[in-house]
Amino acid sequence: MTNQAWVYFWLDAGTVLLPLLLSFDRKVHYYRRFRYLIPAIVLPLIPFVVWDWLFTEAGIWWFSDVYTLGLKIGPLPLEEWGFFVAVPFGCLFVYDCLNRWLPWENDGPWVRRGTLWAIGLVLFIGLLFYERLYTSVTAVSFASAWGLHLALHGWQWAGRVWRAWAVCQIPFFAVNGVLTSLPVVFYNDSQNLGLRIGSIPAEDTFYGMTLFLLNVTVYEYVQRRAGLPAPGSTRANVAA
Repeated sequence: MTNQAWVYFWLDAGTVLLPLLLSFDRKVHYYRRFRYLIPAIVLPLIPFVVWDWLFTEAGIWWFSDVYTLGLKIGPLPLEEWGFFVAVPFGCLFVYDCLNRWLPWENDGPWVRRGTLWAIGLVLFIGLLFYERLYTSVTAVSFASAWGLHLALHGWQWAGRVWRAWAVCQIPFFAVNGVLTSLPVVFYNDSQNLGLRIGSIPAEDTFYGMTLFLLNVTVYEYVQRRAGLPAPGSTRANVAA
């Protein structure tokens, strides 16, 4: 086994490492919410693994044997399963930190209009290129995730979701840039728009947003059911 085979593994590990080390920050106390992270990570993982599995078998994307360890569950490298744990863990850490260090309650008209325009635009592109499965399935999933989020939470967290997602683009482009430039993941461009941000397919940004949005949706739901106060509020800071 060459050192190259560990590339995807170390990307997963690096994504988890810094949030894990900082989980004991006195203001955030991320470790105290690990029990809420479990459903927030596991429940979205299920549809995403099914999606990933089917697309891999259909040849819409596939994985390098050079940059993975060769351990697979079905058609997916073990590291790909780890991706759906590592990335949500890191992104929810960013979401929690922003909510507690920089409380922000903005769910005003511009957030609502921007969200609805984003959903409409992504759906329009998905319908326009319906025969390209990565494009169309991502569009429908993006809109559906927002529909579920708004049904459960209304507009309460929308501004915070967009803010955290924007910050998460920094590590997203770093990690996904490596995955797509080596590449660790290959894409069948006949099933996407063929537009790339660097080496990253444009659809990946909405794919990542859909995963993150589902993680936040479940995370906030289970915390609310547990009776926790809204993050960033005075009560929340005391409780943390």
